[in-house]
Amino acid sequence: MIKKLLLVRHAASDYAGLGVKDIDRVLNDRGIQQAHSMATYLKKKGIYPQLLLSSPSTRTRKTALFFVDSFGIGENRIQIVDDIYEAEPDTLLEIIRNVSDTVDTLMLVGHNPSIALLASYFAREAIEQVPTCGVVDLMFEVSQWSSVGEGNGELIGVESPDQLKRA
Repeated sequence: MIKKLLLVRHAASDYAGLGVKDIDRVLNDRGIQQAHSMATYLKKKGIYPQLLLSSPSTRTRKTALFFVDSFGIGENRIQIVDDIYEAEPDTLLEIIRNVSDTVDTLMLVGHNPSIALLASYFAREAIEQVPTCGVVDLMFEVSQWSSVGEGNGELIGVESPDQLKRA
């Protein structure tokens, strides 16, 4: 059995200004373009997550919405998980391990540095940073999400909006 995990860093956002909390930061114009480009790219590759887990921050929820809209799978496929916001990689690992085994393709939309650290943990390969709206594509030869762990993920690739522009 194969499980596919897409770790996504939220798209580019405005910086928190006076009176704006970090969790409330919105996507800027560049981020909107990034999210649209990456969602279109994944759709063309035929990647359709059955479930998207998102941090509760405005920028991650909006990024996740671009993906479900592009895939045509509906907002009900997004689950907001409060613990993803400002999570340590161990917390993200536990969230993933608790996903239903009926889900074969999972997308988690979150924040750096946790996304990069978790990707490095799974692939045993240093991933310094995931760029805004970057997607880390991992595959696991397991039948249960509870079995994913250190070094048992195969890194398929790390894609970014900037790479798509150059292609």
